[in-house]
Order: sequence, then structure tokens, then C-alpha cells
Amino acid sequence: LYFISTACIKFSVIWLYRRIFASTKYLRISLTLLFAFVVVHSVAGAGSIIFNCWPVAYYWNRYIPGHEGKCASEKVIWFVFIGSNSLTDFATVLLPMPVVGSLNMNVRKRRGLMGLFMLSLVPCAISLIRYHSVWHIDDPDFTYWVWPALMWGGIEIYLAFICACLPALVPLFYTYSPAFKA
Repeated sequence: LYFISTACIKFSVIWLYRRIFASTKYLRISLTLLFAFVVVHSVAGAGSIIFNCWPVAYYWNRYIPGHEGKCASEKVIWFVFIGSNSLTDFATVLLPMPVVGSLNMNVRKRRGLMGLFMLSLVPCAISLIRYHSVWHIDDPDFTYWVWPALMWGGIEIYLAFICACLPALVPLFYTYSPAFKA
């Protein structure tokens, strides 16, 4: 579920950026490549979790009669995919920054817009905390000691979802907050 959730959030942000910055060719191409990488990353991540053990049922039942199962290291899988997910998070946040910084608009509004986009660095920081929490899992009972990483993963998804919705809320803030009207 994590890979699907993060992929859908990134897809929505990437397509929002493509609509906003459609006239900037290098950004449009970069966003398309990032989109393709997120698709491949999500499919590979989900596949590595599903097919971590062979036979697949060995993941839940280590005592299958007549089958000797094998599993890959979950810690290694988590390191690879949390690390690459963090990189795509940072790329999603930082790719449009040069274009936003060069927009022909009031300096205060431009800084506010950049600040709005930079709020998405909070889920990026949470993903690094999650990466750090996986680093400290040394026990053979991975499923028992993984709860901090799962907790941080949930927080990351919730905050990323909120940050993805923030650009759509700007008109609401302009309407109901006097501070935004100035």
C-alpha cells in the first residue's frame, strides 16, 4: 500500500507541475522522466515486497510441507526503496524551484509560492527519519522491530498528501484570510 500511496501522491504533484509549467521545456521533460521513474520504482517496490520469499506463501508460513523456502533480506529491500523514494521526493520538490524563482511576479508572492512548495520538504525529512529507523533494525525478527519505520512511513504519507493539496487551497486562504490579501 505504501508504494501505491506515494506513487499516486507524486503523480498528482508531477501532473500539477506539468500543467502549471507547461511552457518550460526542460522542466516538462524532467517531470516526464521523473514520472516514468516513479512508475518503475513503484512497480519494482511492490514486486519486491510481494515476491520477497519463494514460494510467496513462505513469507507468512515458514513451515510449508515439502517446500524449502527462501527470502531476501527485507532490510536491504527497505534501504534501497526508502532511499530511492527519498530521492524522488526531493526531485519532486526541487525540480520546479528554478522556474518558480524566476517568475515575473511580486517578490512577496514569489517567496510565498516558493515557501508553499518548500513545505513539501517536511515529508522528505520524515522519509529520512524513516530511513534512519530502518538502519537500527538488527534483530532477526524483522516484523517485530519494524514498527517505528512503519509509523514514520504513515506520517510521511499523511504529510505528503496534505502538502500535495496545499496549492489547491491557496484561493481559499486568499478568500478567508486578511493576511493573504495584503
